[in-house]
Amino acid sequence: NYRLFQNLKIEDFARVNLIVGKNNVGKSSLLETLHLLVSQKSPMAALDFLETRENFSSKAPSPHRSEYELSTLYFGHGAVGTSPIRLYATGQSSMSLEIQRKPEANRADFIYGNGQSTQISLILQKDGTRVSSSNMKATSLTLPNSTYVTTKGFDYNFLAELRDKIELTPKEQAVINILQIIEPNLERISFPSSRASNSGIRLKLKGQDQPVPLTSMGDGIHRILMIAFTLVFSEDRYLLIDEIDTGLHYRTITDLWRLIFETAEKLNVQVFATTHSLDCIRSFAEAIALHKDKAVGAIFRLQRRGEAIQAVRYDGERLMLAVDQDIEVR
Repeated sequence: NYRLFQNLKIEDFARVNLIVGKNNVGKSSLLETLHLLVSQKSPMAALDFLETRENFSSKAPSPHRSEYELSTLYFGHGAVGTSPIRLYATGQSSMSLEIQRKPEANRADFIYGNGQSTQISLILQKDGTRVSSSNMKATSLTLPNSTYVTTKGFDYNFLAELRDKIELTPKEQAVINILQIIEPNLERISFPSSRASNSGIRLKLKGQDQPVPLTSMGDGIHRILMIAFTLVFSEDRYLLIDEIDTGLHYRTITDLWRLIFETAEKLNVQVFATTHSLDCIRSFAEAIALHKDKAVGAIFRLQRRGEAIQAVRYDGERLMLAVDQDIEVR
């Protein structure tokens, strides 16, 4: 009962998962459900994320109050009497989230279950569509269990925070290795002490005495920089990337997938990404063919069957066969 999904079941997620399908089948919405579901320890971080979505903006934001529109979360835009949203996941551990609207009590309950139940009650406006979280910020006491990389551009402040956490650790070199997909001569990255903008990020290139501004390197390296930092930061957690190939040349994507596979396995990260690009799908298949464990990745194609949306799974070997035979997997 979440957004476009009246009832959707997906089985056998892999270490790295690519979500594909035509427009308006819910690729980004599926990432949202995953982000909400795995945020058991920091539910308000997930709710704050919803505020950043284009159709989920705050009506009157302030440092002491945030408001969220609930109706757009529900299948059919939350008509009166709508059933609760129910999200479930099983695996090494089980997780659940139920979102219940209680108009008679001017309340919406977010009930998380991960062996024990955690309930967050948010106060609704009189129209029953908006809620205030002014008294709920204290529930977010831990790091979010997942990081969501959107298509909205370069978040410099967030990136600088991640860099501070991995500086002078082996993860810093892992970031360099990924960025070398775009710039093979890259040796180091320098961040300015001031975090006013990304204009101060500089790159040390082999054979050049003076560092090069990041802004001179094109859009592709900005995208890979964000992916690289969030990937190594997400050890033992989840990474969600919307339209992963945005701004990237198709010739670089196979190498990007290869390093995502390696890093995700090494750091125990589960990755979920979306794309509508056939080149990105082919690159994913090529990277799987080069990887020692063909089960490292899987593609899930979302497709409409009447009013319902279904997911079709392509594992490593089946995906390679489909690509070789030009079978449409988008």
